[in-house]
Amino acid sequence: MKNQMLKILLIMAVSVLLCSSAFAEGGIDINYDVTNRALSFDGTCESGFVNITIMPRDCAEDADACITTHTHSILLTVSAEGGILNKDIVIGDTFPTGCYLAWADCGEESYKRYFAVTTSDTGATLSEMGLNTTYSAEIEAQRATYNVAAGSSDFADMSVLSEGIILMKKGTVKAEDFLHYYTTATGSSDIAYEYDNLEDELKAEVKRLLPGQTFTQSLDDAWGDAMILANVNVNEAAAEDDLISYLTAKGEDLTTYNLLTNYYKELMMSSLTADKSYDDIATLISNFKSEVSAKYTQMNNPSGDTYTDGGNDGGGGGGGGGGGYSISDKPKDTEKRKMK
Repeated sequence: MKNQMLKILLIMAVSVLLCSSAFAEGGIDINYDVTNRALSFDGTCESGFVNITIMPRDCAEDADACITTHTHSILLTVSAEGGILNKDIVIGDTFPTGCYLAWADCGEESYKRYFAVTTSDTGATLSEMGLNTTYSAEIEAQRATYNVAAGSSDFADMSVLSEGIILMKKGTVKAEDFLHYYTTATGSSDIAYEYDNLEDELKAEVKRLLPGQTFTQSLDDAWGDAMILANVNVNEAAAEDDLISYLTAKGEDLTTYNLLTNYYKELMMSSLTADKSYDDIATLISNFKSEVSAKYTQMNNPSGDTYTDGGNDGGGGGGGGGGGYSISDKPKDTEKRKMK
């Protein structure tokens, strides 16, 4: 039994470092019903068994040492017959009010969710959950942007995340600590793991940019904005492919960009990134559109000393006329690093 517990704790400790997502597709969904203090674990687990841990939020920082000594913790292994998990656990009255972490390990996958134990059935206050109350009004306002009801399963998740966002913006929590601790159960896509594997220069730039991003929809959106800004600032013109992929995913109209020849695309990126450092995504997108428009005009109205590219992989024709002459393509700078 002791060896089994140590194995479970080892899995948990590794999972903390990887900051696994709370609601991975096709995995285990964790919900808490505040009215009857019941946790439900539903989903699929091919390994046939699931290690379930319920512990105070503070234990998440040092689960190995905390869970074996804390009286308000639950550690058990349940069967997932046929790969299907359906388990309900009632949180007893002996558990004091506060913020807890529900954790389900299925093989190499972990699923987590914060939940609030309270004396009422209408959700908990920041104080009851043991969250930072120095910036209560700002934390409450940040949580309001997610539009979650006090009694919903998302309530504690969004409260903890909102606390982390505000403390990071205030500078009392480092960006890397925010990623590793406050994103534990927010449904993020292993962004802490992604952050840890960035090159040093990109990592430093993400740390600088992340606190200034807008957190109004999801953590993944703010993270994606910080990542593309850092990539453009660090890798400059070599970030073109990643920037285009980002803009495509955001639904931006790239019709004019696709009409540019390769040469003018490179001119556009060089101009977009020359001696510039972007702190917000709106400015980057605005400047991108302006540069694309300017280069499209230049391509179709070349001056006598303007180079024109004879081909275009995006379907647009190169501008002729003037005294210009044609080049097949201008080689890209392969020395620039690519974002991982």
